Amino acid sequence: MKKFTLIILALLLLNSCSNDPALFNLNAKNFGKNATISIISTNGELLKVENIKENNQTFQVNLPKEGFAALKVENGIDVRDFWFHLTSGTYNLVLNAEDNRTIYPFKKTPSTQGEDFIHFYSIKNKLNKPITDSLLLAKRAVDAADLTNINVRVDVLADLMDRTKTLDLNAIETFAKKHPNSENTIFLLDQLVVTDLNSEKFEKIFSYLSDDVKNSKAGKKLLEQITRVNNSKPGNLFAGIAGETPDGKAFSKEIFKKVNLVFVWTSYNNRCRTNNKALLTLYNKYKNQGVEFIGVSLDSKRNWWVNVIRDDKLSWPQFSDLKGAKSPNAKNIGNYNVPYFMILDKNGKILMSEDISLEMLEADIIKYLRKVS
Repeated sequence: MKKFTLIILALLLLNSCSNDPALFNLNAKNFGKNATISIISTNGELLKVENIKENNQTFQVNLPKEGFAALKVENGIDVRDFWFHLTSGTYNLVLNAEDNRTIYPFKKTPSTQGEDFIHFYSIKNKLNKPITDSLLLAKRAVDAADLTNINVRVDVLADLMDRTKTLDLNAIETFAKKHPNSENTIFLLDQLVVTDLNSEKFEKIFSYLSDDVKNSKAGKKLLEQITRVNNSKPGNLFAGIAGETPDGKAFSKEIFKKVNLVFVWTSYNNRCRTNNKALLTLYNKYKNQGVEFIGVSLDSKRNWWVNVIRDDKLSWPQFSDLKGAKSPNAKNIGNYNVPYFMILDKNGKILMSEDISLEMLEADIIKYLRKVS
């Protein structure tokens, strides 16, 4: 009986520790009556949503799991998103709808990682300040655009967003130098995409981190992504393709011609199916001029794959291991991007692997045909 009582007490103690909530004390001003504040997990689960009231209010989140989360503030068309670390304890927040929308609302958090986010957003706000207002105006201009000016306004917004991504990386770099032991750096980098154009920056930021952070599960995963992108840079040799053709032939570099277009696709992706029509026209035009197309499918269902090859009349070499997203092709070619294009020479050296668009594909093929002729 005594042993049973001890077990019950232990379970009660365990439950009381694991169910401690996160308490949010919010002071808000100048928001509309339909404004809301939400807490969202990194996997997209809505943990809490509250209407924003004037002045002080308190709400809590019963923790499903400690970790990173997003705070989202919606006030009409104005939407603000911020990352933070969700754990048990008390958070103090201040929000003013009339303030700069990039000002971080958290003033006090219960964890070191939470305080690190306060430092990061302070750095980010200073670096991004020159274009913050311009970005907001550009977004509003796109919302109000019509057919006569939409293209120009979208181009302006796209340029500003590209500049913002560069500034975000600069902010993460500055933060990493000051906080080498913070795993927040890995998380923040994970929210961006490693590409050929920024992999050196990612690698440099990674170098500032402590060995403990580098060797963490998230750190090792990020390093793998950086390495994979670096291996796909122009000048490196193509890694090869896992899987076989529909008739059971393994990949061999013997199929390479002067210029080779390797592209990743799936049978169920509408954009890929649309691409196939344009690619078929290009292939028929250049297949006898030293150009080869090589398809790499990330399908998992064989009948879907072979039926599309037949229906779309795709006559170039096609390979798949039918492992879907778990295929080594998914990470080694295109870093999980679909569709994805890569251009190789006759020896398998990568000529181009970034910013290849279907619209400019013919021009790229002609350019490299002239270079190798």
